[in-house]
Amino acid sequence: MKTLFITLNILFVSFLQVASQVTLNLHLLIEGYYTGNGMMDNFGAGGCLNICGISLNPNDVDTIKVSLVDPANLNYIESVKGILQTNGYISLNYSTITPGSFCIICVEHRNALKTWSASPVSIQSNTNYDFCTSDSMAFRKNMTMSFDNQGWMFYSGDISDENNLGFGVCFQDGITDGGDYLEMENALAVMLQGYQCQDITGDAIVDSTDWLIEEQAVAIIRIAYQPDPININEINNSILVSNSYKCVSINGEFLIPVFPKTKTNRNCSIYDLSGRLILKTNIEKISNHIFDIWLPDGVYVVIIEG
Repeated sequence: MKTLFITLNILFVSFLQVASQVTLNLHLLIEGYYTGNGMMDNFGAGGCLNICGISLNPNDVDTIKVSLVDPANLNYIESVKGILQTNGYISLNYSTITPGSFCIICVEHRNALKTWSASPVSIQSNTNYDFCTSDSMAFRKNMTMSFDNQGWMFYSGDISDENNLGFGVCFQDGITDGGDYLEMENALAVMLQGYQCQDITGDAIVDSTDWLIEEQAVAIIRIAYQPDPININEINNSILVSNSYKCVSINGEFLIPVFPKTKTNRNCSIYDLSGRLILKTNIEKISNHIFDIWLPDGVYVVIIEG
């Protein structure tokens, strides 16, 4: 029989279930779709999906994918697709993210550069994040200011990976280069119509306005900068000691159950169910933060010793 772990002088052992649902409210603008006054509505005619006949709602701009990413290894914890509105707002629900988790926000769109939040975000039951307020909201400030100074926007122009994996048009490679320019020229030559990734402005036709944005993007060679993994112990997600036997989240912080009135200077260990040690630390004060860690959803074993 395999022994997962052995502890001596165990004061307390508890199984924790971490699970909940969170709502993420984003505000973002996409360079090619932007027409002024904080809107992406084709100068009042409607969003791209509406103009292309895909949606009857004039406020529907386009589908985006928003992923919540583990800062420790950049693994995607959960990805959700939704429809961005003409005013730049979108609300998305995540079923496997624990309130209080620290995640990097990653946004993907079919002809814009993938853009990441500048740093891990504390994801609460209802979280707001506004990319438009400052370029510092995006990793490496990878955005551009709108022509009317109404907000920061995601760069447009990543429409091909011709020079990377070779999949061609509408498969992105995270850079605006000659492959994107070639695909734009081909689409412009026939004035491609409908819901096409080369239609950067979202007005259902590829014309000179799309070409101009692509030309500017290729001239600069814009890159979808990706953050590096962050040391898990550097994330300020505090776990508190509590007298409760149930793991809950209050104000974004996990409560770890501990017997009441236990003395200080005890060792605390957290294991996953495979027996892998997640963290081991010393509890100096019951009422204070005992360690910093980001916990993904799941069941854990918490052991207080000493």
